[in-house]
Amino acid sequence: MANPICLDILRSEWTPVLGITKALLSVQQLLESPEPDDPQDAVVAAHYKRDRRDFERTATAWTQFYAKAGDAAADMDLEKLGVDASAVQRLVEMGFAMAAVVRALRQAQGNEDAAVEKLLSSM
Repeated sequence: MANPICLDILRSEWTPVLGITKALLSVQQLLESPEPDDPQDAVVAAHYKRDRRDFERTATAWTQFYAKAGDAAADMDLEKLGVDASAVQRLVEMGFAMAAVVRALRQAQGNEDAAVEKLLSSM
């Protein structure tokens, strides 16, 4: 399993008595109280510890980008998401969805050719 959630009640402490409400409340608490010393993503945790203010800006930008439906994400400041706007535009003009383009460019560290390969392989 990739990136498992580290909650005792979802692993060793689970009992049917706890129910879905308790499980969801525990996940909510985990999301509200990050644990950078026991992270799900080491890169994100390092960013959180190194520059909390920039981490908050980045988290806000990602939330706005991925929480918006469809092309509403087009209004986002792509620089805050760490991608080149002109690269995004070129790939979107090829017919790829904007969110998928941003994700692929980030995974490919801005390399457009590698991003296209990722996009095509996911079709």
